[in-house]
Amino acid sequence: MAVGALIAAIGVFAPSQAASIHDHPHKPDTGSHSYCFKAAFTNGWKPYANAALNNLMDQTIVEVSYNTSCETSNIDVRYGLAPPEADYFGRNSCLPGWLNTVNGVDVCGSSNIDMGATAILATPSPGAQATKTSCHELGHSVGIRHYNSGDNPITVVPGYPGSIDCMRSGVWTTGWNNGIGEWDQYHWHHVVHINDWFN
Repeated sequence: MAVGALIAAIGVFAPSQAASIHDHPHKPDTGSHSYCFKAAFTNGWKPYANAALNNLMDQTIVEVSYNTSCETSNIDVRYGLAPPEADYFGRNSCLPGWLNTVNGVDVCGSSNIDMGATAILATPSPGAQATKTSCHELGHSVGIRHYNSGDNPITVVPGYPGSIDCMRSGVWTTGWNNGIGEWDQYHWHHVVHINDWFN
């Protein structure tokens, strides 16, 4: 989507599993990963969320389902926009009262994904940043954490390409594998963890 158009539009639990440096502190409940769009999440932003959800289904065993209303209490992810003053690209947060410990694992039954429109639109490539951010925050919602170079996972997982995975934090750049498109992809190691949890 062109930058101008974007600006204008502006119960089932998995068993306990071993922790990994790639795991987010909160795991999701399993089953279909349902989602909805809040009223403020305008049409200009919806394609990025839909693309991330389709990519999640294409890359993993996770099934997603759309709900026309965010009023239903057990929706897994509610997409919205962050306040205009927010200085972040995106944020995934567990809704109050929806974090429970099951078999020693913190499980979030319902969360918000807030896209930081102001920060995204200030980047050199807002469309690419929105694509990467949507993939990134959705990754958190299915239990994957950030790629942080300080974790040095490359010594743990051979071939782990933290520099191009959408779970890398920060600004999207065309230097990620020559801009081929990994900013909307999960690395195979993330896919293994996601599939293991949802299996």
